[in-house]
Amino acid sequence: ITFGLGVASFHRNKMDRSLAHFEKTVILDTGHGEAHFYLGRLYEARGEFTRAITAYKMVLDSDFVPGSETELRDRIFRISLFVDSREQEDQERDQ
Repeated sequence: ITFGLGVASFHRNKMDRSLAHFEKTVILDTGHGEAHFYLGRLYEARGEFTRAITAYKMVLDSDFVPGSETELRDRIFRISLFVDSREQEDQERDQ
């Protein structure tokens, strides 16, 4: 039920509500790959890139892979590069 409410909220652009439902879903079922995928998308949209990467990696550890595994791995890689470049800019700014 919680997952279904998360999907319905997601498609109605109720992102905070959707996030809460998906977070509850993965608490109840840590291996729920599709919920982790939605969480990754939501975290990414919110600029919470480290959390997005973690969620997407949980998808890879599950039986659910949207599209292709290669596309998901590429997404993780692109976000990781972005996070690394931001951290490097922050370090250079602090020096």
